[in-house]
Amino acid sequence: MTFQMEAQPTPLLDRELFFGNPEISASQLSPDGQWVSFMKAYNGIMNVWVKKFDESFDKAKPLTDSSRPLYGYFWTDDSKYILYVKDKDGDENINVFAVSPTAIAPANGVPESRNLTPLKDVTAQIFNVSQNNPDIMMIGLNDRDKAWHDLYELHISTGELNLVYENNDRITGYDFDWDDNLRVLYQTDEKGNTKMLRINADKSLTPIYETTVTESAYISNWNEDNSQFYLVTNVGQLDKSTLYLMNPTTKSMTLIESDPQNKVDFGGLKIDRNTRKIIATNYTLDKSKYYWKNKTWETMYNELKAKFPGREVDFQSSTKDYSKFLLAIWGDKYAAEVYFYDAKTKKL
Repeated sequence: MTFQMEAQPTPLLDRELFFGNPEISASQLSPDGQWVSFMKAYNGIMNVWVKKFDESFDKAKPLTDSSRPLYGYFWTDDSKYILYVKDKDGDENINVFAVSPTAIAPANGVPESRNLTPLKDVTAQIFNVSQNNPDIMMIGLNDRDKAWHDLYELHISTGELNLVYENNDRITGYDFDWDDNLRVLYQTDEKGNTKMLRINADKSLTPIYETTVTESAYISNWNEDNSQFYLVTNVGQLDKSTLYLMNPTTKSMTLIESDPQNKVDFGGLKIDRNTRKIIATNYTLDKSKYYWKNKTWETMYNELKAKFPGREVDFQSSTKDYSKFLLAIWGDKYAAEVYFYDAKTKKL
């Protein structure tokens, strides 16, 4: 006698598992290490929450009450404010907002954020957030000409705006060095070609580099004394994007690095904000590949990787002095997790 087993249909996974809001995401340490912030649903929409570092998560409070998902958020360097951008009801007119982690909320509500760019029909762009003067941010506003953004200095504490550069030159981007000096502007023509322009002492502009519409190049950061910048480019005969060090005065370029395996584009450059020296370069293959230039960081990374075999370890957020970290731990067979790591005690 034979028996036949009736095939059971494969159960369908709820689409909420794939497209629903995560319980918590985008966690960050404040630069001074006193706060932990993260995104969590508030009234069904992902908003910014905050708690003191040594508090439990059930003590966290919402800081924003957006009716639409936020684009993201970040801290000012003095940990006084959390900044974020949002539009109004999906109109794509972006304003910049600030809220203090210590702000008092009304009963059963959230603190009121300050709109730092309360202009109608304007899209604000953030170009530089100062580490030297945390109250200063450089932003672009298309209030004068809807097609182009003028550059303004914004005082976060007061909302005061000062015009820095009136854009009559088809400028699409502004780049600043470590000392917050405006050094390079990006100019795009009608065909989509882009020039990098050096700004001179007399405010004149000198072309120093150019890409066609099918090429790309960007400044990743500046070197220790601000005399040269790290350029990532695939211009010309380059098959994959490559890292160079470029002198904006002489236009000379020095090859720094491309993928040693010659498989992928240059991935990223991690620089110590305190020493301004390169910590590591990285590339994204089937897994992240780091090439460490700093032995202390390399040792720390390898020790952490050994604790999570088969998984990726990312330094998601840190304090200014790199003494505390939030680590993102994930893998193709594992759910993502976030750990706190104390670099001084090596406590995980």
